[in-house]
Amino acid sequence: MFVFAPLLLGSHLLAVADSVPVFDVKKSCQGRDVEAVFAGRTSNTCIRSEEAARDQLKKSWGEFSAKDKVGCVATAKIGGSPSYIELITCLEISRDLDKLRATSSDKPEGDGAAGSRRKRR
Repeated sequence: MFVFAPLLLGSHLLAVADSVPVFDVKKSCQGRDVEAVFAGRTSNTCIRSEEAARDQLKKSWGEFSAKDKVGCVATAKIGGSPSYIELITCLEISRDLDKLRATSSDKPEGDGAAGSRRKRR
């Protein structure tokens, strides 16, 4: 029974990372919360923003790593009202952070990077 756990988990990760998830944005955009948190934003503008974010995700989904997709989809679902805007923001931040880490690891030590500065006495 335990032998199949990694297999099932691995296939679940692939399924999550394979395509843009489907969120019920109408549910997420309903209620007083939207108008209370975002001044001047209605349910309709919320839905349009979420749909635009989903369209953008469809175009750029392949740019993101499977690891980031899985982590960000889970994060976007926290609280029960998933958001494509939160998802794309998370993915972009994760991607850019990975790029930053990759370029900073290519630099030799002592090149003036913030982490290599010493305090003068």
